[in-house]
Amino acid sequence: MGEPPVSPRHPFPAFAKEFGPRGWNVFCTTDADGALVVHGVYCASLPMLCPEGRGLIVHVRTKPEAFGDLMRKHASALESHTTACGVCADVRGGAIRRALASLG
Repeated sequence: MGEPPVSPRHPFPAFAKEFGPRGWNVFCTTDADGALVVHGVYCASLPMLCPEGRGLIVHVRTKPEAFGDLMRKHASALESHTTACGVCADVRGGAIRRALASLG
């Protein structure tokens, strides 16, 4: 698979290219002081029947300079879980499809 297409207007194309294929939608907002805030949202809900999945982070919100490392940590944890858990095994593929569809 080649590099995912990302809109030239995306505020953080490198993050979108890195995390979109991993099932995350990346976007930005501003806080009350006008400072930029980057969000990463996993593009699928984990099944409620999975007790191990309840502690996983599916929405990351932080400053741009902290985003990459924090996202890598949470994306890796989610990938490990959805690979190993029988209840959550089907979630990852759908998240990836939805995230990639939002990039163009």
